[in-house]
Amino acid sequence: RFASLGEEIGFSLFVGAGVIGLSVLLFALAGWLRPVPIALLMLVFIVSARGSWARLYSRGIERIQRLGQSRETKIAATVYVFFLVFLVLRGATPPTAADELIYHLSVPNDFVKHGPVYPMFDNSLGNFPFLIHMIYAVAKLAGSEIAGRLFSLLLAVGTSFAIFGFCTRYLTRRIGAVAMFAFFAAGMVVEVAVTSRIDVSLAGMLFLCTYAMINYLDGNERGWLWISALLAGFSLGIKHTAMIW
Repeated sequence: RFASLGEEIGFSLFVGAGVIGLSVLLFALAGWLRPVPIALLMLVFIVSARGSWARLYSRGIERIQRLGQSRETKIAATVYVFFLVFLVLRGATPPTAADELIYHLSVPNDFVKHGPVYPMFDNSLGNFPFLIHMIYAVAKLAGSEIAGRLFSLLLAVGTSFAIFGFCTRYLTRRIGAVAMFAFFAAGMVVEVAVTSRIDVSLAGMLFLCTYAMINYLDGNERGWLWISALLAGFSLGIKHTAMIW
């Protein structure tokens, strides 16, 4: 049971990203990293989640209408939207970060060229956990490197919604709104979020893993324990350092 729309968006986005990334990885290990199999897989996911899309849309419209009832919330929402537009413009530029060019995009591109995921002997970083990179590979199949950067930004925005949801559940909505902006006040977050690097995505996954565990300990609702475990596994699939957390 979700306490707010921000909480629902955050968990839905990151669980969905993990499931899609893992599914694409299994296809890639089988040598099916090709347009037709992956397009069919995406179609299956879209159709199977149609109920969630409808619910999120209706709840989103309801929340937008409620935002207009207060001048304070209207101003905060407007500033947040304009800020996101600025980030989208930054993300929608060709890759320039060194890590992107060395392995975050180049290795998935090699996988797409060959079909399967295979050991990289000329790029050691290509043998690291690659869960989010599988979604970058889908973007590459679609002929776009910028799509991977925008997906990374989407996960960063989802993290900010999750932070708002956490504050709404345990503190107040006003603190949640401040926390959404405070998250993006960190220069490292903004600089990494608009690229196809994975550190902000990992931070979001680990935060939601902890968030779900707190929900379980607070309300003893078993579903949150399973979600926490699932997100912990997805975190390990993004980067080895998740083991520390």
